[in-house]
Amino acid sequence: MRLQLSWLRDYVDWNGSVEELTHTLTRLGIEVESVEHVGVTAANIVIGSVLNVEPHPNADRLRVCRVFDGNSSRQIVCGAPNVQQGQRVAVALPGAELPGGLKIERRTIRGVESEGMICSERELGIGDDHAGIVTFDGNIAPGIPLSELFPPDVVLEIGITPNRADALSHFGIARILAAATGHQAHLPHVRIADAFAPPCTIELPYPDLCQRYAARVLQNVTIAPSPLWMQRRLERAGIRPRNVVVDVTNYVMLECGQPLHAFDFQTIRGGRIIVRPASQGESITTLDGIERSLDPTMLCITDVERPLAIAGVMGGADSAITEATTQVLLEAAYFAPASIRRTAKTLGLQTDASYRFERGADIEMIPYALDRAAALIAELTGASVSTALDVYPHPRMPKELSVRIERAQRILGVELSSSEVKTALIRSGFALTEERPEQITVRVPSYRADISQEIDLLEEIAIAHGYEAIPASSKASVPYAAHRIPEHLRLPTRRAEIRRWLADVGFYEALSFTLQDPQTLLDAERVLELANPLGRERSVLRQWLIPSMVEILSRNARYGASSMRLFEIGKVFFASSDGSNHPATEHEHLVLAVAGRSGQRHWLETHRWVDFYDLKGAIEAMGKRFRLNLHWQPAQSPVATAEWLIAPVMEICCDGHAIGIAGQIAPRLARRWDIPEAAFLAELSLEPFYRTADTVPRYQAPSPYPVVERDLALIVDRLLPAQALVETVHRAGGDLLRSVEPFDVFEHPSLGEGKKSIALHLTFASSERTLTDAEVEQVIERVLDAVARQHGAQLRTL
Repeated sequence: MRLQLSWLRDYVDWNGSVEELTHTLTRLGIEVESVEHVGVTAANIVIGSVLNVEPHPNADRLRVCRVFDGNSSRQIVCGAPNVQQGQRVAVALPGAELPGGLKIERRTIRGVESEGMICSERELGIGDDHAGIVTFDGNIAPGIPLSELFPPDVVLEIGITPNRADALSHFGIARILAAATGHQAHLPHVRIADAFAPPCTIELPYPDLCQRYAARVLQNVTIAPSPLWMQRRLERAGIRPRNVVVDVTNYVMLECGQPLHAFDFQTIRGGRIIVRPASQGESITTLDGIERSLDPTMLCITDVERPLAIAGVMGGADSAITEATTQVLLEAAYFAPASIRRTAKTLGLQTDASYRFERGADIEMIPYALDRAAALIAELTGASVSTALDVYPHPRMPKELSVRIERAQRILGVELSSSEVKTALIRSGFALTEERPEQITVRVPSYRADISQEIDLLEEIAIAHGYEAIPASSKASVPYAAHRIPEHLRLPTRRAEIRRWLADVGFYEALSFTLQDPQTLLDAERVLELANPLGRERSVLRQWLIPSMVEILSRNARYGASSMRLFEIGKVFFASSDGSNHPATEHEHLVLAVAGRSGQRHWLETHRWVDFYDLKGAIEAMGKRFRLNLHWQPAQSPVATAEWLIAPVMEICCDGHAIGIAGQIAPRLARRWDIPEAAFLAELSLEPFYRTADTVPRYQAPSPYPVVERDLALIVDRLLPAQALVETVHRAGGDLLRSVEPFDVFEHPSLGEGKKSIALHLTFASSERTLTDAEVEQVIERVLDAVARQHGAQLRTL
């Protein structure tokens, strides 16, 4: 919000400096993002009237103008193409100094004397236009100093957090500033001479969506520009002036925070205002000229036939104020914040009004805002004003909260008396209802929708006391409340263990958006798409993590990273396909990536690119760490996966079920994203890791007896995975077979068509005795019989 210092001082008698104001606001939790000095401070710049314009005798692009400056006429040479007789212009007289440092003096230009300068917006520092001179309304008298039209001021750009709707106005900031500095904030006094009864009625059939609606009707309204002082304030707030009625509604909104809307009363059919949800199929053309389709979730202001406005968001073009308007219905209302937020998001239409309504406007400010706007319009146009209609079915019940002195001292870590707590809360706008030595009870003002419990009052006390005045202390105690988090909302502890383990073995964690491009989908039929995305590239909920990791690898590679080991843990989302009551399912996945060199360059080590086994080793080590028996098999890659990973893509299996995939990035994709072709990715579900028992590993002493080692070379089908052979050997070997490690694969026509040889290293041992050759040979025979039956394997001999 753009806060104007001179406007702020209309409501609080405070004369501090800009630096004091920025410091105070920041201390109170209101961020000051920028400070801008605006207006005209230079002397000897006045409004002039162009009496006549003649060509320059010695220059084709210059004009010789005779200008009246309020005292006398003077000759000025001007090069602007838009200068014309009869215009009101800004004239810098000799002796003036423009904001850019240019000093104006009498001088001769191409043989013609010039006694000043006719200025553009940029030269005056009041705008960016430099294509021609700036012109003003013809009713402005020549000779008026430009500083009266553009008085100097300071504009602060402030950031308001979503919970502080009370700070979205000049009076709101004045109220906060007054509480912090011990001053009083006040609104202008309003007096209206009611002239007639309102010729309309108001109906609120849905009081949960519109809790209060007030209106006045104004007659004999003359539509004209608003006064210059109001226009300047609106412009400096970032709002373009329209006409006196619309400008007053915007002015009052910026003044006290209550949005208002003005209807051309003659367009309201039947003289009835009905606040209701839109009917299916209804539409409205809004003030921006766009026809918008409505649905029953959108609240509307209607007459007996059609919608007149989208409640709290934007008015309709059919009921807008025009130059022909003579009767105006002025509206001030309170709409349910959630309803306005939903409508604004659905329509992709955020306005100054919706910004305030969806944060919670002050329902008790409605009568004042309505009267203030009506009084201003009557004063500026000579209109007569009706009595007020104020429909308020269920008046707000004031909220009372108590704060315990002992708890305030414990949370804040400072000694506070009951009177100090009381003073702090009263200065912040709370009304005292009960005072006891151990507890203070106050009434929460209607404009503080963010105050709902005792801890909120403690924050107000801390702000009033001053955070900088609270010493560093070990006395402060904030009870840890994590045990109150429902079980289904707590993050799995195993998730944190996996993150720590991956970091310990050299992986860096990455984070990415849960929204992705539709082109990355695995299953288009189960997509979850946003109704109002910011753009197509972030319009669907992701179904897997590999596309995001490819983006992250690309970004790191372009920044010069030569060795990358990254991981991310995140949710993936699918629309339900079983017709259940849950429209979507979500699962937690882990994606791992290794790319580039196997490590940092070192003069003692030879250069090596990472390969698939770097990734496979990390996944198998993680499986062992969390006591999961993982195995690998070739995957039948769907088309979507094949676009990202080249064959062979491997499936990661656990207990007979595929839980993930792993493979190398497609070279075409690597070149497009500037990623090294030595890049390997894996994605797997974490649910099996979460289901494993959290048991402590038991120590097993090594056998004191010698081990027996044997090597076997088995001829098998070329497509048989080594893992399947290893598992069969393990099962057949029994307790004496301690380990099986494949160490060689050999293919040759001499083995037979479609055959290969897999060499296995077997280790035998017993914790009770030294094994004999006969015992080992008996186990080997059992192993050979098992692999022959299950895989058709034959022992390869010389």
